[in-house]
Amino acid sequence: MVTSMILLGITLSTDAASREAASCSHLSKGDDASLLQLRPSQNISAPQCTANKEDPYAHGYRINCCDGLQMCLGIHGSGWSYRCYHACAVSCTDEGERTHETGSYVACCEGLQECPGDWQMNGDVSDRCYRQCDMGTYHPHFDTTPDHLNISARARGIRGNGGSISDNFYLVIGDNGGCDGGCSGCCGWQQQVASKMNAYVKQRKQRNPNSTLLFVLLVGDNFYWMGCSPGRFEPTWRSVYRELAEYPWFAVFGNHDYGNDDPKCLCPFFHERVRCGPNSTRAEYS
Repeated sequence: MVTSMILLGITLSTDAASREAASCSHLSKGDDASLLQLRPSQNISAPQCTANKEDPYAHGYRINCCDGLQMCLGIHGSGWSYRCYHACAVSCTDEGERTHETGSYVACCEGLQECPGDWQMNGDVSDRCYRQCDMGTYHPHFDTTPDHLNISARARGIRGNGGSISDNFYLVIGDNGGCDGGCSGCCGWQQQVASKMNAYVKQRKQRNPNSTLLFVLLVGDNFYWMGCSPGRFEPTWRSVYRELAEYPWFAVFGNHDYGNDDPKCLCPFFHERVRCGPNSTRAEYS
């Protein structure tokens, strides 16, 4: 009984090996037979070769570099991966690329300078190559006299204020007026965005004490569905953005702010809230 079991095991192993050998004999030309794994299904829309600066493994399997290109290993994005280049040993770093893109330092090409920055906005500062690192001379295109909202008076790097121009920033949001009038999930989404805004302002301040939020821009649909009405201002704006309410806010009207309450814009369901033009009317809400 013991002998027959051993022989049976040998027979099964031999059959399995034969089947494996047979399957390997049918591998397509160029396949790596040393990797004992299932061959992934190929995308019929995949290119015949990988172009310059592209990932040869972007489709889940290797597509050789096009003629004249080499497959080069380096740091791309958040980790190591391959790219196709004309030459793996680069002599200088191109515009917009990181100086440590290849894993070792490569100086910027002629005419470029190393610019440090938090390019991914994740707290990771690195050097990239650009023709200039700052915005140059400050031109007061948005200054007003007098500066009633104290925007330019607070801005860093101008009028003798400490810090640099790059310390200043502003926030832009839209489709934001969902609380107390929007869809069933709109208020929750609006509050999530508001939370992200607060966190971003605080994180910038922690990394750079000179970081200064100048203003917030609203690009439309600030009060769903039919625009602002008495009693909407507090629940839709002030209570949601209370931590940022001290900063100036500038709003652009969207179709819903004008009174259009049709979500799909298929029919002109319209309840006029405000009119702009020579005979415009003004309404104030609390």
